[in-house]
Amino acid sequence: MEQGDKAKKEFEQAYNHELIEHACATGIFGGEFNFERMNFIEKLIVKKVSKIKESVSRIDKKVISEFIEIFSSTK
Repeated sequence: MEQGDKAKKEFEQAYNHELIEHACATGIFGGEFNFERMNFIEKLIVKKVSKIKESVSRIDKKVISEFIEIFSSTK
């Protein structure tokens, strides 16, 4: 759910540098908290950890489209 430099840093920490360099396409697509689909415990945890109190979507469709184009062109 992070954005900008923080999301990039998390991405780089989550994956080995060699894996990122070897990948034909990479992307940070955003995220979503959909409280309507969560049970009570999930909502409680998300609210505590993220400090978000209602459903939010930060999915970046433009980045997803760019990823698909790059990925498709490498075949």
